Amino acid sequence: MKMMTRTARIAAFSVLAASAASANGCSNDLPEPAAGGVIQGTLDFAGTVPEAFAVPAVLVGAFRDFPPTAPSVSLLVLEEPDFSAGPMDYELRSVPAGDYFVLAQLKDLEEEAQADDPLGGFPTSCALTDSEIGPVTVTDDAPTTGIDVTLYEQGGATDPCLALTDVCPTEGNATLELDLVKADPPGPGDVMVVALFNVSPPEGLPAEFRQFTGDALNFPVTFVANDLEPGGWAITVCYDVGGGDLFNDCAGEGDIAEAVDEGALIDLQAGDIINVEFDFDSRTNTAPASVDPASVPCE
Repeated sequence: MKMMTRTARIAAFSVLAASAASANGCSNDLPEPAAGGVIQGTLDFAGTVPEAFAVPAVLVGAFRDFPPTAPSVSLLVLEEPDFSAGPMDYELRSVPAGDYFVLAQLKDLEEEAQADDPLGGFPTSCALTDSEIGPVTVTDDAPTTGIDVTLYEQGGATDPCLALTDVCPTEGNATLELDLVKADPPGPGDVMVVALFNVSPPEGLPAEFRQFTGDALNFPVTFVANDLEPGGWAITVCYDVGGGDLFNDCAGEGDIAEAVDEGALIDLQAGDIINVEFDFDSRTNTAPASVDPASVPCE
């Protein structure tokens, strides 16, 4: 399970939207496929297109890195998508040979990207920063096929892959379990972000990331990462009131941005299960505590 940055999902939204400005037209009619330099697959949506969208559209693009730091190398904009008959075919063309991350977003073309706009990635939202399974390889010889993407509501937060509750570490790895508490209930549009870094102080792109919004943001909230490589890990948390300040270092009015345990590295060994509790109201955390795997139990 690999995840995203400070606002990797929101960053992806914005880069997709920026890419749309230079897209070569918007059409639901796909031409005959070329031999190579092509990504083909289907787009599905595990939700309902919001009625409030004036001009609903799916943007799907191929990016050289994730989180995206530059516009997509190829972008398709499908206006008025109809998922009632099942998944829709898509094709990205003129993609140079190489490895790419494929992202899709459902948004209102009349509005700026929002934190809760539906989002999806290949093969799942969780795998986008996994260097082993996230990238899609494109060649000049033949189309790259079967790159199917499902979009999920609440900014992709309802993707089942994010509902990890198993604290048992994967083979050779360790688990970090972070319990987050806050007295007041979330307001409309509020977003919480948890990010993990293997450097202290935390900086750059995180190695693990999760965003909580909508139904997933219901305190107390537990974040679990059970595939962390042994070593030191630092935690940052962001509570963004209204979801509008994710690009501003979570520094808006009422926002809370903290480095748990002052950004100190938590040492994880293979097989460890470490629990930490963070309180948004007091902005304090408990000392990292080891959980006995036999109490879970783990095989």
